[in-house]
Amino acid sequence: AARQNFLDILPLTGLFLFDIKLLSAELHRKYTGVDNGVILNNLDALYRAGAKILLRCPIIPGINDTEEHIRAVAELAEKYPAIQGVQIMPYHDMGAGKWKELGYSYTLQHLKTMEETEKRSILQRFQQAGCLNAML
Repeated sequence: AARQNFLDILPLTGLFLFDIKLLSAELHRKYTGVDNGVILNNLDALYRAGAKILLRCPIIPGINDTEEHIRAVAELAEKYPAIQGVQIMPYHDMGAGKWKELGYSYTLQHLKTMEETEKRSILQRFQQAGCLNAML
């Protein structure tokens, strides 16, 4: 059903902003509570249908800033060469206040917004892994 919903809105959508949090099914389940199989199947269906897609990769230190994840994203971008690019979204702590207002415990309070040098380093790591269309 979800795949068909994406395909139904394809003619009305100029660009899909498609978030890729973790490519390891096990880690995706651990950190988000759900498997990433449906997500990856939807990406594949959109790509095969000719959708314009920008992969967006939020990077959270200690969770998905690993070489394995970066390499997996580069491989995904290689699998889908017509994507518009890979937008790296470095961690920031601007959502902490909102979590508190909503009464939720913010589990990433120990992390700080990435500095510019950290952001450039992450971008360079993506490019070195072969993800040449990566951008901040």
